[in-house]
Amino acid sequence: MADPRLSMGLVAGVLLAAAPALADDCQYLTEHFQLCLGDSFWSDGTWENGGDSATLYAGDFSFEGFEAYLGKAPGHSLNQDLSELTGGMDEGDQTQVLLEDSLQTQDLRLARHIASITPHDGSARVVARMIASAEGQRIAILMTAPADTPLAEMDRLTRDMAGSIHPGAAP
Repeated sequence: MADPRLSMGLVAGVLLAAAPALADDCQYLTEHFQLCLGDSFWSDGTWENGGDSATLYAGDFSFEGFEAYLGKAPGHSLNQDLSELTGGMDEGDQTQVLLEDSLQTQDLRLARHIASITPHDGSARVVARMIASAEGQRIAILMTAPADTPLAEMDRLTRDMAGSIHPGAAP
């Protein structure tokens, strides 16, 4: 069976490339979510389509968002989905959890996990994984940062990104 993230990544790439411009510098991120960057840290970033989703790069930082993700299951809480996603992605890596919490933006409820991760190849980084819910839909949000990124900065960046994502079905 094909990885469900691949199909959602292709949908995201098509939506990002073909969608009409939305108000306030918004664009369709996935089938059910919009991304409104405005004048943020990410607004001058570069999108790269491919793999399992479209990725936004701003310097050494990256962001991805997709609706089909590892561990997504009807009836799961946000924390259960996040635990499944995180466990499936960190297998074999050295992981130091820096923060696990829940937060809410104007439009989203989120479960958040921020960790320092060092894979087998030694390329350490700070990784934030969030599962967000709005209007009966869910999206996984993944962000990576250099290993020396302070937790306070990653906290701010993840909150800012979460506040930039809004429910809204693509045409």
